Amino acid sequence: MPEQHNQTPRSYICANCGGGIRYDISKQQLVCSSCGTPAPFQLNTTPPTEHPYVEQAISASRNVPQAETMEITCQNCGAQVMFSEHQTATSCPMCGSAHVAAAKQAEGLPPDGIIPFKVDQYQAQEAFRKWVRSRWFAPNSLKKSYQEGRLTPVYLPYWTFDAQAQANYQGRGGRVRRVRRGKQSYTTIDWYPVSGTVRESFDDIQICASANAQRKLAAQIQPFGTSHGCLPYDVAYLAGAQAEHYAIDLDEGYIRAQGQMEATLNSAATNQILSRGFQQAHITRLNPSYTHVTYKHVLLPVWLAAFTQGGKSWHYAINGETGKVSGQRPYSAVKIGAVVALIVLLCLLLILLFGENSYAAALADFTTNEFSILSAISPIHQTGGTANGIFWTGPLHG
Repeated sequence: MPEQHNQTPRSYICANCGGGIRYDISKQQLVCSSCGTPAPFQLNTTPPTEHPYVEQAISASRNVPQAETMEITCQNCGAQVMFSEHQTATSCPMCGSAHVAAAKQAEGLPPDGIIPFKVDQYQAQEAFRKWVRSRWFAPNSLKKSYQEGRLTPVYLPYWTFDAQAQANYQGRGGRVRRVRRGKQSYTTIDWYPVSGTVRESFDDIQICASANAQRKLAAQIQPFGTSHGCLPYDVAYLAGAQAEHYAIDLDEGYIRAQGQMEATLNSAATNQILSRGFQQAHITRLNPSYTHVTYKHVLLPVWLAAFTQGGKSWHYAINGETGKVSGQRPYSAVKIGAVVALIVLLCLLLILLFGENSYAAALADFTTNEFSILSAISPIHQTGGTANGIFWTGPLHG
């Protein structure tokens, strides 16, 4: 049973014409979507602040009622409006008016800041159109299918963490040398024990705290400008968009942030070993410690959508601040087969034209090219790839 919430979500209705009020991305202000009248809302001006990561904050982040669906009546048209478990802002399915569950959004640790959308729907669609066109092995029908996808503006919850980190490490440094025995030579590595200390300062490590199934895609469109681009949080920014309450509490968020910091410290230790004149480095023990840890809770803008191709839904996300794209897409087995067939044909032509002496070279070229293609397109061996800052995943599809 959906919960009948005792604190009615705010409805944003224009006093001039009764239309829905929403945040206008191009004007960067609240306006009526029907008559264009600016909304007379006084937005919060208290700057977002960093909070110490202490036990009281961890406990407060967990002090949230069990997530339940919520049903309200639209004050504009009388239709029923449904909020999913973690959803805090939505629009009426009948009249499109905005509804925001301000009290639900403030449960636990309320948001400190927000980055309003700067990339509008047209710009987001254009960014994805370019992304689709750059996918060489995508089916031709994909260019039509993506246009049917509906973009949804969503504010996703994030934790950001600052910290000073230090790590003592132990490891091995390797020096490579050539050894000759008779007419044969081979490469060997001489390993030496090494140790040291590395230090790093971390500013605004971003951890997506959403329950959304596409949060992995959202994580791939980072970073957001949370260090300098956050505005004071005000519930009015959510009008006309969807929004979510965090589903990952502060402590779990910090554990994930520690994983990122430890990876950076491990990389710094490896580089330190290499800087000592070694050609190889291997870390055997890393003991990190963190001080001056602070956090803030922010809502960040993401365009989410899905399109249907080959009877399956494919999802993508676009950074609402920068326009960076992350998406899933199918692959055309026909196109891949055609490229492989072309490589085989070229190898055969080389053999016919230049004889057996060119056979080995042709075969080597074929093997290298085939491996490169399959490595670039196979999600079985790769969880994702990048090209011009764009991430992609997805299985073969004809």
